Amino acid sequence: MNRQFINPASVGTRGPLRASLAYRTQWTTIASPFKSIAASMEFKPSSRNQTSGFAYGLNIWSQDFGEPSFKILNLEGIVNYKLSLTQSSNLAVGLSTSFDQRSFNTQGGEWGSQFNGFFYDPGIPSGESFPSDSESSLEIGAGAEYTIDFQSGSRKKKSGNRLTLGAAVKHAGRMSLSESQYLSNELNSRYDIYALAEFSIGKMSAIAPAFFSHFQGGSSRILPGVFYKQILVTGTSFIYDVKESALYIGAFYEVNRALIAQAYVEWGQYQLGLAYEFDLSDYKEYSSGRRAFELNFAYRWNRNKRK
Repeated sequence: MNRQFINPASVGTRGPLRASLAYRTQWTTIASPFKSIAASMEFKPSSRNQTSGFAYGLNIWSQDFGEPSFKILNLEGIVNYKLSLTQSSNLAVGLSTSFDQRSFNTQGGEWGSQFNGFFYDPGIPSGESFPSDSESSLEIGAGAEYTIDFQSGSRKKKSGNRLTLGAAVKHAGRMSLSESQYLSNELNSRYDIYALAEFSIGKMSAIAPAFFSHFQGGSSRILPGVFYKQILVTGTSFIYDVKESALYIGAFYEVNRALIAQAYVEWGQYQLGLAYEFDLSDYKEYSSGRRAFELNFAYRWNRNKRK
């Protein structure tokens, strides 16, 4: 789960420059399943004070689903500032501004008025009228994230103890760029609260429990889960540097809705992961127990060290 799409305060916590790409399909058993593509980039400028400073991010998210086709495009710019509180803890606050566009194909629907008494006839005018087939708006969001690191001073220990707490709000303020608000007039503010931890269980492994919660309007989503982290390769040789790698395997439970199995591997500057959701809701007989599949990739650029 890419926290950058949840909380603008998390930007810059994963390296000086990082880009990611994710593809997700959901409800594949229906005629027109949900298809989502998300891309993100975060950048933290170099400075003398590496523990505090600004970071910037860009998110692009698109989704296409249903009949007639309903599309969402969201472009989000992020700026945050991380302040070092102590040698082992910091607090980051972030702001985001996004452009949101929602559209649907008004010509792709099938209406009762096009039934000729025997079958559906697309040649019959539907008589339906919509204010617009596309609407746009500008939105703002904000968030905060606190991290404390309990890792010991030993460099030999690759997995330490860490706690991260975060809270954010999306759609906190909204300015319409369209006369009509037929498609998004019920878009409520969304509140996210989460906690992440990592506890070492040896020099080469750790347990990473996590808790995510989302609240929007009268709906909520609660996801507790845990990852097991195993360091696969680490260290250096006398000939060349060895790329550190780690494997993460975990599961999350979306209360009364789904069981989510996740796994990803980090190899040097690369990260590749996948997730599969098993439907546990009342609709599982229609979804055949298959809810969603997601594949994601990330690359992190490291700063060149001065010799």
